[in-house]
Amino acid sequence: MNNSTTILKNKHLKFKFKSGLPFRSPSASLRAKEGLSSEALHSRAKEGQVLVYALLFMAVIMIMIISTYSLLGSFLSFGSRGIGAEQVTNLADAGADYAVWQLGQTSGAYPGTGNSGSCVGGTPINLGAGQITINVQASGSNKKITSTSYIPSCANQKIKRVVKVEVTQAQTTVLTDIDDNAPTDAHVAIACPTIDNCKIVYSDDDANTITFVDCGDSACTLANRTHVDIDTTTPTNAEAVVDIYCVASADCKVVYADTGNTDYKFVDCDSENCSSRTTTPLVSWNSTAYSPKTNISIDCPASDDCKVSLSNDNDEFEFYDCNDATCSSRILGYTDNFDRSVYSSIYCLTSADCKLLLSGNNDGGRLNFINCDDSRCSSRTSTFIDDRQTSNSLYCPTSDDCKFVYNQNSFLFVNCGADPTCRPTSLSNPLFTRNSIDSDTALGKSLFCPSPDDCKVFYVDGGDNGAKLINCNNISCSSSTSETIDTDATGSLRTDISCPSGGSGCGLVYFDRPDNDVTFVCYQSTCSSSGGAWQIRRGTYKITVN
Repeated sequence: MNNSTTILKNKHLKFKFKSGLPFRSPSASLRAKEGLSSEALHSRAKEGQVLVYALLFMAVIMIMIISTYSLLGSFLSFGSRGIGAEQVTNLADAGADYAVWQLGQTSGAYPGTGNSGSCVGGTPINLGAGQITINVQASGSNKKITSTSYIPSCANQKIKRVVKVEVTQAQTTVLTDIDDNAPTDAHVAIACPTIDNCKIVYSDDDANTITFVDCGDSACTLANRTHVDIDTTTPTNAEAVVDIYCVASADCKVVYADTGNTDYKFVDCDSENCSSRTTTPLVSWNSTAYSPKTNISIDCPASDDCKVSLSNDNDEFEFYDCNDATCSSRILGYTDNFDRSVYSSIYCLTSADCKLLLSGNNDGGRLNFINCDDSRCSSRTSTFIDDRQTSNSLYCPTSDDCKFVYNQNSFLFVNCGADPTCRPTSLSNPLFTRNSIDSDTALGKSLFCPSPDDCKVFYVDGGDNGAKLINCNNISCSSSTSETIDTDATGSLRTDISCPSGGSGCGLVYFDRPDNDVTFVCYQSTCSSSGGAWQIRRGTYKITVN
């Protein structure tokens, strides 16, 4: 190789240089062509780097902005759902409140708006951000309210809530003296065909009478009531026991012990005030025999089909089945020896389905529940309840759902627990319950149940001597409220209660021993012109999320 030509070879390129010329790289040649110095090119590289950094910074900012908007959107969406849930719940509550208010404006006759849980067949109420439908149903003397809310509307139910409550009307209490000079231990009984038409029967030792009272208004005021003496020869008040049952307003039946003629009588009333009547002797007793008349009880599945329970000369319990309206034809279907002081309560759902609660002094005391299997109770099932001799009161909303009250160291309420024979828990009836509703024993005691979970107990408290009314909040009366009707009813042994079907209250009667008064109590909304306010029953509020 000569010196005039230098050949530079690599794997891919071949350059040929003439001898004596300086060597320049391709980049240097490019700079030479563009007229740029190395310093200028270095400055341009820095500018490119700044641009790249700026683009990267802007990309980071954009990512942060997008993330922020995404989080903000999620937050707003979550907040919107939370607000919607709160709004729809408030709407359902407002619907229930509106129904309660409306009940007060219409005396409990709520007109209704829409159907519960559905927009079909009803007119929804526009309220705030949505719509509501309200349904009100009667439950004994109470009302059950269902308020359903929708957002934004019934037709487009994005959010829905259902609120259910049960309301009761606060009762006003008015006491009226029926007889302000009644004798000691007057026996009393009451039946109310309607709220403003109660019938009262009581024994008056001073006048030697059995008196029938026809109330002409809800408070049984003197101006609107009628007194009719249906017997004028009953001097011994301590044994002049009475009871009453009204098949209809002008068809009441009265049974009582006629201590003047020493027999039991059956009275068939043919008019509102019993001024027209037929009296039939039932059974006589020996006036010299020891035979305390502790009580008599009557129930009538029909006008010509009454059942009567009483105790005879031999201290035996007797059950009579009447075959006509006056009980002139009757059959003694069942007797039982209870060895003195027989207390009995009777309740008949049908002619062939009567229940009895019997208590006597035999074997140191015994309380039995009797389930009759025929109209005469000649076939029956007897269940031992307790070893107590005690007065009692029985009520059966259905054949397998009887309730009763009695004393055993305290005042007890028994729920038979879906068993027509009322077997206790010890006899494989897990639904049987026995709850104390007063730590003291009761003197007079009476029970009425407008519905299975709405029983009312009227009694005299043996501890503080107050005449009290207990309102049960459930089927077993494990939850209840108590109201004192009279703060001093010391020694008062006689009470009774009647709550008309479908009514909003009860009529009560008791003998006020300290004042020697037969007292009627109007415990219902119609006792005053305005009526009591409707209130939500404790423990009944329920909300369903859809």
